[in-house]
Amino acid sequence: MIRLAAPPFLLIPALVAIAAAVPAAAQSERYRECLEQARDQPARAREAAAQWRALGGGAEAKHCAAIALIGMGAERHAAILLTEVGTESGALSAADRAGALLLAGDLWLRLERIDLAEQSYDRALTLSPSDPEAMIGLAKAKARPGDYAAAEALLTRALDVRPLDPQALIL
Repeated sequence: MIRLAAPPFLLIPALVAIAAAVPAAAQSERYRECLEQARDQPARAREAAAQWRALGGGAEAKHCAAIALIGMGAERHAAILLTEVGTESGALSAADRAGALLLAGDLWLRLERIDLAEQSYDRALTLSPSDPEAMIGLAKAKARPGDYAAAEALLTRALDVRPLDPQALIL
């Protein structure tokens, strides 16, 4: 059994430095594995993501934790994490950050936080201006309080990009 000479909280800077030295490919593999576990065993994935975040896992670890939280029914907390992932620049691409914001927007809509849903979808559109999913999400958020003109304009834009999108057509 290995005994630590220093209290664990004093080791965190050293652990972060070690995690930073892990090649990007290994981080991506860990990310993929964490997301798979989040789907199948969300509680375990949440714990693993929390440990990974403590070791400097960054946006990937935070995103994985959010997906695990959805699986555990903690949608509000997941939406908060996804919003953070989407608004932080870092390891994730603009497309991945936009995807996190889209999911956050969907969660905020389910939670009846229309203002936060609109912000999430709007930020996703900023990252990915021609994304029909972001346009459709923002249209749903605009329609909730009755801004049907804005919703219709957004749905028309989405159909310009993807003419036969069934969700846009139905809405």
